[in-house]
Amino acid sequence: MTTGDIANIFFRAGRFNSTELTWYCAAARFQTVGIPQGATINVGTKMTLTCRLAISTTPVDTLLYGENVDDAAVFSDLANYKGRAATSATVDWDAIPAWTLDTEYDTPEIKTIIQEIVNRAGWVSGNDLVIFWDGKATADYYRPAYSYDGSTTKAPKLHIEYTAGGNGVEVPKNIWNENRRSKFHPVLSLN
Repeated sequence: MTTGDIANIFFRAGRFNSTELTWYCAAARFQTVGIPQGATINVGTKMTLTCRLAISTTPVDTLLYGENVDDAAVFSDLANYKGRAATSATVDWDAIPAWTLDTEYDTPEIKTIIQEIVNRAGWVSGNDLVIFWDGKATADYYRPAYSYDGSTTKAPKLHIEYTAGGNGVEVPKNIWNENRRSKFHPVLSLN
């Protein structure tokens, strides 16, 4: 049976129980993302997570993707979470080694996910976006990070490097950081 918590102290992905086929997955909603429509997303774009619980040395395989929408809405319930359209761009985050408590870990580069979202015709600077983090069918292990509900200072943060342009004139590279973290929407963990 699959259940969900809209608010949870953990932001986690991986597989918890192969007998019951239980996977953890989560979503982070970042608000007021100041990236212009059609900006070029550059190398160095990532999400940073902070370890909430150091468990298992067995590597974990996960998948990152975005919500394919112009302006991501607040999550309301499990059906709303499951019904969201995914970006075609995905990033494998595989063989995640053991984590150390309260240490920050960067995801692999997620520029293709962010690029797909900001290329949408309806995207405007200041819209909200969602990044999903799902477990894959691997051994019975997962990686737990802090959610906003677990710690407002250790919640996931989003770092986007981009180049904006217009009328054939390219603006130098810019960096947008969700460093306030208070704009993060609570995680939904399926277990």
